[in-house]
This record gives sequence, C-alpha cells and structure tokens, in this order.
Amino acid sequence: MDFLEREQWGLSNKPYFLLDFTRHTGYIVTSLHKVIMQNPKLQRKPRKDGQTTFWAMYRDSSGKQKKFTWIGTKDSAQTALAELMQNIQSEKMGLKPKVRKSTTLKDLITRYLKYCADTKSEGTTQKARFSLNKLLDYKGDVVLTAINSGFVDDYVAHRLKQVKPVTVKSQLGSIRACFNQGVRWSLLQSNPWNGKKVQVVKEVPEYLKADEVARFLAEIKGSDLEPLVKFYLYSGCRRSEPLTLLWSDVNLEAGEITLRGAETKTRTARVLSFSQLPQLGELMKTLPRKHRHVFTQVGKTTGKAGNIYDPTTVTQRVKRVFRKLGFDERYSLHSLRKTWTTFNLICGMPIHMVQAIGGWKSITTLENSYSALLQSFGESKVVVKLPY
Repeated sequence: MDFLEREQWGLSNKPYFLLDFTRHTGYIVTSLHKVIMQNPKLQRKPRKDGQTTFWAMYRDSSGKQKKFTWIGTKDSAQTALAELMQNIQSEKMGLKPKVRKSTTLKDLITRYLKYCADTKSEGTTQKARFSLNKLLDYKGDVVLTAINSGFVDDYVAHRLKQVKPVTVKSQLGSIRACFNQGVRWSLLQSNPWNGKKVQVVKEVPEYLKADEVARFLAEIKGSDLEPLVKFYLYSGCRRSEPLTLLWSDVNLEAGEITLRGAETKTRTARVLSFSQLPQLGELMKTLPRKHRHVFTQVGKTTGKAGNIYDPTTVTQRVKRVFRKLGFDERYSLHSLRKTWTTFNLICGMPIHMVQAIGGWKSITTLENSYSALLQSFGESKVVVKLPY
C-alpha cells in the first residue's frame, strides 16, 4: 500500500501497519494487524508455597495499563497471555473475542480442576470439585452458552431447598471462580454468576459452652481421642493441622510449635507460642514421644500403634460423641475451632492476635463471622486461661 492509499484510509504512514481484506459470506471484513507484534514479556516471581507467579504489564483495548498475573506453569501462563492479547486485538477492531461455543460445562470443570490441582491447596480443590459436581448434577453436561442469568437463578433456588444459605453462598464462590477462569481462557465471553448473591443472616457461631466442653472431655477421658481433642480446644487449629504435626515441629525448650506452610489451608507457616496458649504448652509436656507424628492411633486391621489419623475418621468419631451426649446437632469437629475462637474473643484477646494464631488469611473474614458474637457480649476482661 503506498502513501496516498494510507492517507485515504486515514492510516499512519508507518511500516508496521498492514491492511488486509478478506471476503466472507458476501461481506468485506477489514482487519488491521501489526506485522511485528509480540506479547508482553513474562516475568516470574517465586512464591513461599513453592509455586511460581508469572506476570506481565499490558494495555487493554482502551489503552489502560493493567497487570496480568498467573500462578502455574510457564507454558500455561504463555497460553493464557496469548489468548488475552488476541482478545484485546479483536476488541480494538470491533470484533467479539473468539469463544468456543461447543465447549461444555464438563469441559470447563475438568480443565479448571486440573488448574486448581496445580495452583491451589488440596482443601480448595476439594471444595471446588464438590461444588462443581453439584452444578453438573443439576442439568447435566450442558454447553456453556446455555448457562445464563435464568439458569443461575433456577440453580440457586434449587440448592436453597436442599442446604442452608451459607452453604449455597460458599459453593457459589467456587462456581464463580471457575467461570471467571473460563472467561480468561476465552471459553465464554462473560461470567453469568457474577453479581449473584445469597442473603445470609449473621448468627452467633455454634460453639460449645464451658459445661459442654467439660462433659465432652469427661466422655472421652482415657481414650486416644482425648489429647487430640484438647489440642483442638487449646490451639484453635483446623482439622488437618495437628494430624500432620511432627515432633520435629515441636520445640518444648523454646515453648513453641511450628505449623508447616505445606500443611496449612493458607499455605503459610505459623508459630503457636506457649506464652500465648498456656494450656497448649501444659498439654504438650504430658504427651509421650513414641512416634514420628505427635498424634497417632492403633490400626484397626494391623493392631499396631503409630498409625496416622484419617481426617474423616476423626470427624466421625467426634460427631458420634456429640450425638451420644445429646448436644446440638449442628456441632461438628469444626465447632472445636469455633469454641476456641469464641472464648478467646469474649475473654478479651485482640482480634488480630486471634487471626494470627488461628491462621485466618483475612481479618475481615473473622470480623464478619464473629461480629454478632462480639456485639452480644460487649466489652470483656482479659483472662490468662480459657474457662475450660
């Protein structure tokens, strides 16, 4: 194309523009391309959990500078970045981003769960798998274009008839994250789950009262479950954290326990200090140091000691004791963590300290969950020991 032709079409007289005419179904489609066009250069940053974050600065179709981030392999990051830049170029030309209309819900779920396995914690992946399988069971393997706002409303109404609103809200978070990733992969143009909210009435968390804790401990006294349950009640740990605890993680002289990042939900290591948790320190000094793991049980089939606890088995055993004692049906193993959190907050432990010890990633989560509790108790005095 010569200079006059460039001026006629209003194009800059620069060598990196090329006008290409393509006939398609009787219409002339005009597309503008840069002959020399490269994706932004990927930068990499190691993460504490062993993963790698890839990032790059780019400009969207409006010219606004943005940052692209990706946690995973370099190949998957390059593929995602290339798809992003392709869509931006399409938007600049007034074209819609390419979408694979034949992609089904199962295709998206399969790819997303593989992505989660590579980049997310095991707990997050399991939660996503459960939530997405419930969605898949609802209408089967539908094409993604069939999932619109009406579909979303119907599904939410369907789930609210089966489970509590707080459960639906949690599952929607996993579904929304999956579809957001689908948008980034150009499998769909927009996320129909964005903006869909479920109203949840804030209630005081179900926690064991002091007398219930005493009855519970009396019921399991002398069993292998007793020290494990006391660890939960004195530390506020999540289910899997004490089950993977090694004696090498315990320093009795320094008075602290280190929870390894690989074994925590947030993939961040944290230290439990006996100066802040005196009952926990007293408990650890009484435990025998016979095996590699701190908490072990006798195997049902082998009859040998030193077997690692199965998380599901612990949950079921605790639930059976609750039912035997006639406690609230809502009580579960996780109620022990809520009990620790509740009593420390009402006894006056600063909320930021509760967050650090309990391992919440965001203090907002803690505030939202326990705001009703704090309002109901008001100001409290600081105490050294828990009332159980």
